[in-house]
Amino acid sequence: MHAVVVTIEVLPEKRNAFRDAILTNAAQSLAIEPGCFTFDILESPTEPAFLLYEIYRDAAAFKDHLAMRHFHDFDRTTSAWLVSKKVAEYGRLESERLESKP
Repeated sequence: MHAVVVTIEVLPEKRNAFRDAILTNAAQSLAIEPGCFTFDILESPTEPAFLLYEIYRDAAAFKDHLAMRHFHDFDRTTSAWLVSKKVAEYGRLESERLESKP
């Protein structure tokens, strides 16, 4: 399992347009990418800011996501609207202790 957490701040005047674009990108990711399991979008109630929480089968599936046409279209359309963007990737911590049940 591979998790990706993205924090994005957008220009205030682009908030609604970004919301529409990211909802479309998420729906396409879930519909056509077999390695994309979760694509949650959270929006700040007070700031033009979003948090994306994405779960992929593995790091390779996330790489596949970044190569998809719909992602490139989204990125090209929205890149000028961003004030900041931070991407953090996490891999599942594997341990027998985590998997064993008493």
